[in-house]
Amino acid sequence: MLEFFSIDHNYREANRSPDYLADMLTKISYEEIMADDFTFDLKRILEEDSTGTVYLRLQKLCLVGCNALQMHALAAVWLYQLIGALDLGFAARSFSFEVDFGFSQSYFPNVLRCSRFTVLSLQDWIPSSESAVSSIDLGSEWMKVAVVNLKAGQSPISVAINEMSKRKSPALVAFQGGNRLIGEEAAGIVARYPDKVFSQVRDMIGKPYKYVKDLVDWLYLPFDLVEDSRGEVGIKVTNGDDAVATIYSAEELVAMVLSYGLSLAESHSKVSIKDAVITVPPYFGQAERKGLILAAQLADINVLSLINEHSGAALQYGIDKDFSNQSRYVIFYDVGSSTTYAALVYFSAYNAKEFGKTVSVNQFQVKDVRWNAKLGGQDMELRLVEYFAKEFNGQAGNGVDVRKFPKAMAKLKKQVKRTKEILSANTMAPISVESLYDDRDFRSTITREKFEELCGDLWEQSLIPVKEILKHSELKVDDIYAVEMIGGATRVPKLQVGVSIFSTNNDYSFA
Repeated sequence: MLEFFSIDHNYREANRSPDYLADMLTKISYEEIMADDFTFDLKRILEEDSTGTVYLRLQKLCLVGCNALQMHALAAVWLYQLIGALDLGFAARSFSFEVDFGFSQSYFPNVLRCSRFTVLSLQDWIPSSESAVSSIDLGSEWMKVAVVNLKAGQSPISVAINEMSKRKSPALVAFQGGNRLIGEEAAGIVARYPDKVFSQVRDMIGKPYKYVKDLVDWLYLPFDLVEDSRGEVGIKVTNGDDAVATIYSAEELVAMVLSYGLSLAESHSKVSIKDAVITVPPYFGQAERKGLILAAQLADINVLSLINEHSGAALQYGIDKDFSNQSRYVIFYDVGSSTTYAALVYFSAYNAKEFGKTVSVNQFQVKDVRWNAKLGGQDMELRLVEYFAKEFNGQAGNGVDVRKFPKAMAKLKKQVKRTKEILSANTMAPISVESLYDDRDFRSTITREKFEELCGDLWEQSLIPVKEILKHSELKVDDIYAVEMIGGATRVPKLQVGVSIFSTNNDYSFA
């Protein structure tokens, strides 16, 4: 005999089949579900629980004469119908659960009491309107956006491409002719309007005015900066011939870039996205992190977490590897546009119980991080810029100094970047700039050997973070399983040769 009843509601249906019972469960009303004997609030639990586990407590729900297998089957039916009855808009594609049960000590000694459902895999219960999460890798010059998509039929993790079908977009904001341009559109006008295209905006957040002023002067950026009431930088923008100047904070410009990134994620995933994880460099302090969160709020983005760049790289590295047979130390070496850092990460595995079986679970620990926040690929490019500017000044004569003209420097910097990229694959590279200054064209060539000579002191500086990690960890080169090289500047052959001495098993993953 199978008998279902709720003590408070006094439901009683004897000699009924499980199918009848399942049908009867669909008739439980919303008011009854929310009665005192059901301590249950799925929306609140989803918002407050951060462990990825949802607990649905069902007090005083009893099944008489039901074995454990029937108990699980009925629990599945009841839970499915409960989600439907609440009409919460959840995408219940699949789920798994455990049922805790025991013998009641009440009047019915043989009653199995269902005291808890444990719904595993919180991702299965994310509201369908928010069934994707974006990850934004925001750098000094570039931005990459990925999507973790839970929608059926979609790739779980994928990188969003921009309107030019590229996986990374320039982190630029421009104001021209009454329009606001972001990404590739802004990059397209930087040579013509260098004073209206704003770069390095991430590195302006949380920094004092003088720091930012020195930075833009060093990079030959003709920005009109003012000091705001916080002692930080404000960027004065005049958008249009008759427009009144507007002063934007660094957070507002970053918000525009983040909003653009989120639009790429939504276009890629075909669903609305509000949640994002954003990367930050390891040297970011509280001021920078708070500023970045404020920028995200201005862009209407809910920041689930700020994650250190090296932690994100470690997650990507270990996601498809098995460390059950061998733990390992890996150094993540990143030479980006403006910074250099090295992170020592220890990968291992431990055994855990899952559905009654012993499984191996990967884990990683960040042991140490060392950095140079003022050394990156831009330093190498500026050495080339100074070299070619000096060469052009000599050709032009008459005391001409091309470095004093923002448009000329914008053109030269754009071509220098391409020349540096060519030198990574070739021993010689040309440079050609039409009408660099005063309708005068500039053409020249440079060898890789000369480039390495110009940046001679930078190579040793770039390796200091790796050396410090080995020194402070007291590890030897033989203890390092691999050096994972990330960041665009690690394409430079001289850097690769320098890093190769720290491991015989190097991986390359250029951002």
